[in-house]
Amino acid sequence: MPVLECIDVTDRNKVLNVETFINSAEKTCNLGKSECCTLWGSVYFEPPEWKESVVRSRTFGVEADNLKAFEIFKKACEGNDARGCSVLGMIYAGGFDIGVEPDMSKALEIFDKLCKLHDEKSCEMYSELKKQPQ
Repeated sequence: MPVLECIDVTDRNKVLNVETFINSAEKTCNLGKSECCTLWGSVYFEPPEWKESVVRSRTFGVEADNLKAFEIFKKACEGNDARGCSVLGMIYAGGFDIGVEPDMSKALEIFDKLCKLHDEKSCEMYSELKKQPQ
């Protein structure tokens, strides 16, 4: 999805900065564009595992807030956005240490849902998680 679709139409004539983008992504997320929820959540997401390897939210002057991102990714997944669901599934599987208690049944449910939507990587993840002791 092009980022522009996550900019609320009322904000498109404003100078685009991080604050405008965050506000617009929140608006469009709340209007049901689940892909925009994932983009919005990604601004706040900075698991400890990424500290040395990726561009982080603070690069944009935004304080990381993993629990806020987690809640936003839940909203994205409720709207069937594959990326948001994948991150949420990894959080539940314990793949990111952000203070959320692992819940393998929720992780399996998410990856099963994505697999049924023909996401091949999620099918693989589902199979791998099923092999682990519950």
